[in-house]
Amino acid sequence: MQAAKAETKAERKPKNEVSSQAVIASMRRHGIRFTSANYAVWCGYLAGSQPGLTRTIDIFLSNGRPIDDAALQTLFARHFCAQKCSDQLRTMAKAGLVSMEAARASSGQAACFDDAAHQFQRVVAQSETLVALLHQSAERTALLESFLHDATRDASTDALTGLPNRRAFDATLRSMAGDAMNSGAELAVVLLDIDHFKQVNDHWGHRTGDEVLASVAEILTRTVRGGDFAARYGGEEFALILPDTGRRGGLAVAENVREAVAAQPLAVATGQLSVTLSAGISCYLPGEPLGECLARSDAALYCAKHAGRNRVVFGTAPPRSAPAHEVAALRA
Repeated sequence: MQAAKAETKAERKPKNEVSSQAVIASMRRHGIRFTSANYAVWCGYLAGSQPGLTRTIDIFLSNGRPIDDAALQTLFARHFCAQKCSDQLRTMAKAGLVSMEAARASSGQAACFDDAAHQFQRVVAQSETLVALLHQSAERTALLESFLHDATRDASTDALTGLPNRRAFDATLRSMAGDAMNSGAELAVVLLDIDHFKQVNDHWGHRTGDEVLASVAEILTRTVRGGDFAARYGGEEFALILPDTGRRGGLAVAENVREAVAAQPLAVATGQLSVTLSAGISCYLPGEPLGECLARSDAALYCAKHAGRNRVVFGTAPPRSAPAHEVAALRA
């Protein structure tokens, strides 16, 4: 096998010096079937134009593994993209046919080239078919990637506000909490709730309620820092994850959001409408269950509602239990 590898290495020449006859002769010596894909791979190998391809085939030869159609198809798919193959296959196939015809005419030994020429004619025809298939495959792959991207985005985005949804919030909180625990950085979690939102829906209608939610989401996005994460938590409730932020920073961010919403009348179809927010904040304690951190933020939000709404409260103590009907009334 070492001899075969050494012999093949000796066949290699700089890219511009690899002739079609040399490629075909080498393919024959290794028992490689004539197809456009096999020819493209072997030509690239002998030319040494792709180090990864060269290294893989050298390993095959060193280990005595067969260079069969399956192996060559895998190498072709890995190292030759559709656009590259479109030009490369046509150029190699047609140039190879021309050079073979010239060699046949000048050698005076037509019989020696007839079989190779016949095989290469098939390569030319196959290359055109393969190019078309590669383009179709590339288009389908692009469509599939676009579909998967859209599906992933839709699964993690709230359709009404355009913010990440609860699912995305949960995943991001897990990730950021893990980063904070590893680095020792602080992390604040804010829950915000639109005050008297039920009255908005009851008095102005659900369409206006939807417009209010979208407007608050826009203010939220505009007010927070670039590294912060804002999401629609559910219903009229929003959430913020603030990396590298402790108690003081979390209170400042939440106050900025609260003031921005309170100061800006929201443009809705029925005119202008003013709303306020209440917010509860907690800081993540490294290693604690995320549910406990969220429970402290939720309890602080409850306290903000109970204290008169339109305010921000930081949660430090374990959340106290409150009757469900009392919580619902405060959030109405």
